[in-house]
Order: sequence, then structure tokens, then C-alpha cells
Amino acid sequence: MAQKQFNDWDPTQSGLEGNMMAEPRVFAHDAVAITIGAINCSDANYGIQITDPGEDFVVGETVDLTHGGTDATLTVLSIDPDNNDAIVNYQIDCGDVGDGYEVGDTLAALTGSAAGNGVDITITNIDIPNTQKRGCCIYNGSAAAQNITVVMEAATYDGSTGTGYDRTVTLINVPAGAIMPMQIRQVASGTNLLALY
Repeated sequence: MAQKQFNDWDPTQSGLEGNMMAEPRVFAHDAVAITIGAINCSDANYGIQITDPGEDFVVGETVDLTHGGTDATLTVLSIDPDNNDAIVNYQIDCGDVGDGYEVGDTLAALTGSAAGNGVDITITNIDIPNTQKRGCCIYNGSAAAQNITVVMEAATYDGSTGTGYDRTVTLINVPAGAIMPMQIRQVASGTNLLALY
């Protein structure tokens, strides 16, 4: 038998710091239903870019981001009185993020709930919320196996129409009740899925 069968504890090493995951977890601490194509309200810009701030808005006014699916809602937080009351600051209600959006969708000449009008918006982020730093695992809650198309954590954001990333991966025949222990940022196809954080 060798003198040192196992490594001695080294007080100068820093365990998991910077090795595989910055925040290793053994058990999930939260589960949230995944809505494909929902605007990522945890993104720094709430998953959108205003390309024309419109005019005649008032603080507190809401704008439905109309696109043909379930609409997200933008709330005006501040306006510029020196620029025809154009939108300056806003937020997307995290309880009302819509579905069916794709990165690159352009929503033109939207009107507000009061007199605001003419705001143009481009969708920039439909990732699963709170995956900016670290992706999440996914649970297949469907009654049968299914193919699930995802964007992995290592994909590069390039603003491509659709997901916004340079590539997707399709997981074939994922069994019902399976947990995918992968770091996933976005789901492009699949049903009855939960994000596990």
C-alpha cells in the first residue's frame, strides 16, 4: 500500500471556488413553471429594447406588448416632458410576461392605457428568469416522454432571431418525471416543464 493513498487536507486550497460551478447546489430551492417565449423580466432591460419612446405618456400608464400570443405589460415609470412626454424608464410586470415572443420580434406603434402612443419595442431576451449568472435544471412534468429543445448555459448570445443564441440542443425522448441536471438558460420547445433553482 502506498504511503499516501488519499490526498491530505490542504488548507490553501479553496474547495469548489472557480472549478466547475460558482454556486454548486445539491438540492433545488425553488421551482417555477416555464413559459416558452415569455419576456425575461429579470433581465437588466426587462428583456426589451425601446427603439422609439413614443409620446404623450404619463407615469403609471401601461402598454400591452401586443404580438398575437398572450401579451406582456409594460408600466411607465418616468417620462421626458422636454421630449413630448416620451418614455424614459419602465418595467415589465414579472407576473405578466406573456408568451410566444421571439428575440428580434418588433412591436411597432404601440399605444398606452391613457393617451400615450407611438412606442416601438424590440424583444431582446426570453431566457428563463434569473439565469443570467447560472442556468437552471429542468423537470419534465409531462405525462409522457418528449423531445425538449433548450439553450445551454455555454451558448453565446448573438441576438439571433428566435432564441437570441448561436445554438440550441434538442434532448431526445426525455422521460416523464425526469430531472435534467444541466445548466439551461432557455427552453425553445417542450410542455409542462419546471425550472429548478
